[in-house]
Amino acid sequence: MEAQEDLISVIIPTFNRQDAVIRAIDSVLNQTYKNIELLVIDDASTDDTKTVVRSIPDTRIKYFRLEENTKGTRPRNFGIEKSMGEYIAFLDSDDEWLPKKLELQLEHIKSHFPESEQVLCFTNADILINKKKINKVSNDKCFFETDIVNYIFEKNNFVQTSTFMIKASIAKQVKFNPDLRKHQDYDFCIRLQNQGVKFLLLEKNLTVYYSDVNSNQISSFNVEKIKTSKDWFNKNEKYFNENSKKMFIIQNYLYFYILENKKRLAIEIILDAYKEKIITFNKVIKVFLSLLIPKKKLRKMLR
Repeated sequence: MEAQEDLISVIIPTFNRQDAVIRAIDSVLNQTYKNIELLVIDDASTDDTKTVVRSIPDTRIKYFRLEENTKGTRPRNFGIEKSMGEYIAFLDSDDEWLPKKLELQLEHIKSHFPESEQVLCFTNADILINKKKINKVSNDKCFFETDIVNYIFEKNNFVQTSTFMIKASIAKQVKFNPDLRKHQDYDFCIRLQNQGVKFLLLEKNLTVYYSDVNSNQISSFNVEKIKTSKDWFNKNEKYFNENSKKMFIIQNYLYFYILENKKRLAIEIILDAYKEKIITFNKVIKVFLSLLIPKKKLRKMLR
């Protein structure tokens, strides 16, 4: 491994996750790459997050608490503004990294694109569902991809903030959209793409993404967030090809149509996607079975 001369700023936004955030922090402090600063940005938690974080005896940790809760829209940008590193890596407070994540990711960036700032590198991930079932992500190759929207949706690839590393200079220029409560990662990618940034995959599963149906994840299902998805999609539809549009709808509000008694529309969408070979027959079966589930039970399952 080359000399660890570049400071990496790690940004963890958190809200009322005093237990999970310790796991995330430990995964950062246990990295083989040691030249880091860890910025924990507390979105005005009401639990003991402050006490828990400040009790960790490591001078690399910098704790900041926002005065008012911003519902997850402000912490990452606050961290970007306060960061001092050459590179920035993001980690959600309920996720974690494998020990060599930063070391291998920085080496990967430098070995492929040593002179340019215009690249975002992401890794594959293991998705841990309810702390039991593991889905190992194996994304399609992404070597300086320029059309990230269709890479994500048409090709059904997993591109998520906890896997990102980027030069601080470009992150400070672009930042996240502070008005969004959902799809911040997709929106960030689009805005980077519009600035000429290209995307590079490190084909190693170095991030563990926790998917917990009982958590307070920003992406959890409810009517308000369905509307947020629709509004965001309508503003960014021009970046999607036809198949990507279909996949976005299926992933984000197909089941909402079912709950709203728009079952015929849901069936048309799913059959059209299957005809275009962008979903599997198993997915079609799952949707048709959901049509038979009572609304109350289906809503509970989706939450």
